[in-house]
Amino acid sequence: MFRSATSKDKANQASARRPAAPSILSIDLKITGDIFSDGEVHISGMVKGDVVAKKITIDEGGSVIGAVETESALIAGALTGRLTAMTVTLSAGARVVADITHVSLTVEQGAVFEGRRACVLRDGRCRGLLRMRRFS
Repeated sequence: MFRSATSKDKANQASARRPAAPSILSIDLKITGDIFSDGEVHISGMVKGDVVAKKITIDEGGSVIGAVETESALIAGALTGRLTAMTVTLSAGARVVADITHVSLTVEQGAVFEGRRACVLRDGRCRGLLRMRRFS
């Protein structure tokens, strides 16, 4: 009726709790289509499509044309479209032409930002704008 956990069961439980390694899209990779991840995504290449992940980094030389939805965004490359995130950092080399919905926004000296921004309340309620997606 009851059985003890096997080593295979224990290994599956341990891997389910362990966060996955970041997904890295290297500089020579070009993707047309949407990307969805429950973890972290680093983009050094080019993405034409929407990106949804828990944490997103667009590296220097990387670019996204589309909508980005995340808890935490670090932009050092190029973004054209829309960004919805709890925390956003635009690094010195960032080139962003997008509307940004955020709780926290940091723009470093040298970053280029063209678009509108809307700050939402910390509890996720929006002031007539987009709802924040919750990640587990």
